[in-house]
Amino acid sequence: MNYRLPITPSPAAAESLWPFLLRTSEAHGYPSPSWLTYLASMGLKTEAIAPSEIEKLAGLYGFQGRTLAQCMWQVVHDGRRHYLEWHGQRVSERFVTLNQAQLCPLCVAEHGYARATWDLTFMLGCVRHHRWLLVHCPSCHRRLSYRRPRLLGCECGASFMDGDGKKLPSSVYELLRLIDAKFSGKAAAYKAPLPNFPTESLRSLSLNAILTLTEILGKHAIGNTIKSNKLDSHTVYQRRRAQLEAAASIFADWPDGFYRLLEHSRQLAESENSGASTLGARLIHFHAALFKNSTCAHEFGFVRKAFLDYGSQAEGVMLDRRCLHRSAGDPDGRRTVSITEYAREKNIDHRTIKKLIDSGQVTAACVPNDGRGRILVDRAKSSMIDRDVIRDHSLNLRKAAQFLSLPQSVLTWLRQHKVIELPRIAIPVSCFRDEDLEAFRLKLTQGVPLLEIDASRTEYMMLAEIMRLKTYNDATKGEVIRAVIDGQLAIHGRVGERIADIALPREPVRHFVRSSIVIHGGDTRIVVEAARLLTCKPPTIFWLGHQHRLKLIETTHGYRVQGESIRKFHRNFLSARMIERIRGISPSALYHRCKLENAKLLCPEKLKIDSYQKFVARADLIKIGLNPTDFPTVLPDCCDPLTMDKIRPQISRNGNKIDHKNGYKEWQGSTKSADSCDMATARSYDD
Repeated sequence: MNYRLPITPSPAAAESLWPFLLRTSEAHGYPSPSWLTYLASMGLKTEAIAPSEIEKLAGLYGFQGRTLAQCMWQVVHDGRRHYLEWHGQRVSERFVTLNQAQLCPLCVAEHGYARATWDLTFMLGCVRHHRWLLVHCPSCHRRLSYRRPRLLGCECGASFMDGDGKKLPSSVYELLRLIDAKFSGKAAAYKAPLPNFPTESLRSLSLNAILTLTEILGKHAIGNTIKSNKLDSHTVYQRRRAQLEAAASIFADWPDGFYRLLEHSRQLAESENSGASTLGARLIHFHAALFKNSTCAHEFGFVRKAFLDYGSQAEGVMLDRRCLHRSAGDPDGRRTVSITEYAREKNIDHRTIKKLIDSGQVTAACVPNDGRGRILVDRAKSSMIDRDVIRDHSLNLRKAAQFLSLPQSVLTWLRQHKVIELPRIAIPVSCFRDEDLEAFRLKLTQGVPLLEIDASRTEYMMLAEIMRLKTYNDATKGEVIRAVIDGQLAIHGRVGERIADIALPREPVRHFVRSSIVIHGGDTRIVVEAARLLTCKPPTIFWLGHQHRLKLIETTHGYRVQGESIRKFHRNFLSARMIERIRGISPSALYHRCKLENAKLLCPEKLKIDSYQKFVARADLIKIGLNPTDFPTVLPDCCDPLTMDKIRPQISRNGNKIDHKNGYKEWQGSTKSADSCDMATARSYDD
């Protein structure tokens, strides 16, 4: 039904939707604005109206929906939070009351409508008449709502003009003036007559930030021990009004009023918890509400500065109690600072400062704090120089590793085990002094004769070659360098000026590494070594461990595989890759042959890896037409770098042909047999 109202007023520029509907229903004599929603086929609405229904309501007035939509608070979604927006001013939902009314009867009588500014929860006063807004009926004392017949009349028949509005305090009036100017977009012209009122700081905040700051300061000033959602409307209003007055008084005497609030909160925390000895422990809830839990914390710069100024004074008194007195020669007047402040002052990362404290180069004291503690750096006893000064005389880990031609992990191991001594000087522990690195290089290379490069390299191996081996961990490589320094390994010569250019005898290095692996790891291998020995991939090693075919040992640096379990598994099973490299049988043909002859086959299908990761039982090799003696039962020596890293399988595929149907190799005149394949041929998988 297309019904048109006989009287169709136009909404004012500063009028919200429900006051406009109330003004229209009063002109037609309806008992409440819900009758308008009923005429628009929307039912008797008493709550918020959806934007999709605004066209129906606009049809009663005979104008387009966007004209009426300008009177609505728009719902804006910002991630997980919901905001209400009025002509570009975005505030949180808790700062807007759309189902309850508050108004100034003098303004309504003068202009004929209720202003949208009064929808804000903290807008409890009229900035034009210097009086508190009317929130409850002066006769029946019920909370005002929009379900009433008149704009200036209650359901009980009382007139709002009979109310006695009290005058606003000057501090509350100035704060409400700022909120009203911010809501109307006229904050640039606002100026407070109060001398200590932070006009410039508050004017730079958004409307949502001003309301949030007012709420936080008011709650902590009057206390927040009672949850407001369990109170009646009168108590909620009185509490909100007390919060507004408390926050306005703090702003009127800024920052001394804020200091008094912090001092009161600190004393209250001390009385409740005597073990809280630091400012952060005393004001942890206040600090979290202001600077951590609030979505507007990034705008509270002037509040953070006042908080830190108070903290410097209060914490200075606290530190004096612990004999950490101020230094007269200090320009800041503070002898102790936090780790973060000291790191910012010295241009060094705070984690480096903690390492320097552990090493004793920086003196610090721990102030207890009920279960936790705060570390304060003593600036007078810490002779730390700036990072900019030492930058020209030290190298970081990456540059030091390039200078010595060593891996960074090996250089770190050498420093941790004091093979390279770090002098007790005031530099970051992650850096090396250039003269110490040069002395270490000369210690290894000075006096060593130069050699001509031998292409065969059968007598010696380069230190750079050892550092590149994947089968050696950092401890093994570091032990080789330590053995060179201690004289356990003789230097054969060198081909350059770098440490990596040192040539070492091959056989002594091989025996030393074998003994070093046994000392450091026992009869165990890392997962990569076990995969190379069994000619498979590392994920297959973990699968065999879960199947209890191999014994995995968990260490601080990962998993290791027991050597006896590797040898036992190798005596019982062969990988498909080893069979292919020795006999030339494709994995697919081997798989079908094992299924046909019912041979025992280990196949980790759940890993979704290639067909090379299959194992055949040695006892069933005869069933599939293979000779078990063709395959070695002794594992290759993983400690030999030439065996494990340098020799690759050299099986020529030009003279053979693989028959994928029966899985046998046809040699086509080749004289090479399976017996001629040595251990190095069957030793590892391709990386």
